[in-house]
Amino acid sequence: MEDPGYPGAVFALKAAGARITPVPVDQEGLEVEWGRRHAPHAKLAYVTPANQFPLGTAMSLERRLLLLNWAAAEGSWIIEDEYDAEFRYLARPLAALQSLDRYECVVYVGTFTKMLFNSLRLGFLVLPSRLVDPFAAARSFTDRHPPTLDQAILAEFILDGHFGHHVRRMRQANAERTSAGPGTPPGLAFKRRGWCPRLMAAA
Repeated sequence: MEDPGYPGAVFALKAAGARITPVPVDQEGLEVEWGRRHAPHAKLAYVTPANQFPLGTAMSLERRLLLLNWAAAEGSWIIEDEYDAEFRYLARPLAALQSLDRYECVVYVGTFTKMLFNSLRLGFLVLPSRLVDPFAAARSFTDRHPPTLDQAILAEFILDGHFGHHVRRMRQANAERTSAGPGTPPGLAFKRRGWCPRLMAAA
């Protein structure tokens, strides 16, 4: 796991009995070679490549390919948590690890909570074909009453093009807000790490 990384994922994996190896993060994202040296046979890697949590750096293409090659060689899995990848303000959105995956080893996790609004507790997975049936079976045991109406409304919202329009409009609005122009409050400045601006107190 990335170090520092998302605490919620750490707690969930530890609760499932996983032994965690923290792997350092630099300006290119997860230090894959460090991870290979210290945990070469790990069964899973959890990463936030588009917007590393909490540092905000984006994983470079070279690191993405190294990580995919490691997973393929070891028969391991990668959980790609793209919790707000649509909101990239300084450049075009990056290709997801899942879109580069020729080995079917990436589990892509997404959510509409940050892209729409917090009370919409809907997420989604893009799974390798061999995991679809096992995940569907597990899902049926964990929650037999999913929010069917919310899902139907959201599906129509997406199919009618409203979601794409919303994302484009929010990218533009948020990019303007992160320009940190003359209206920036005294003592505050935007520090740009990777692609995600972080609001930080000026030293």
